[in-house]
Amino acid sequence: ADTHAQVVCAALKDSGPRSLNFLALPSGEATKSLEIYERAVSWILDNGVDRESVIFAVGGGVTGDLAGFVAATVLR
Repeated sequence: ADTHAQVVCAALKDSGPRSLNFLALPSGEATKSLEIYERAVSWILDNGVDRESVIFAVGGGVTGDLAGFVAATVLR
């Protein structure tokens, strides 16, 4: 998060989104848990994500898996 996510956020800021926030999560298979899923969903809802929002996953496979699952389920 300290390197890659900051670079992505800086690049996206130049495109003028309404808001831009990021959530750093631990790496590794242990991140695929209900606890982390709940944390991510709570964070997303607390930050006003709606159906027009975009979620970017910056990281490895676990990060992408979790981000995709959260994006697919959070507003259902």
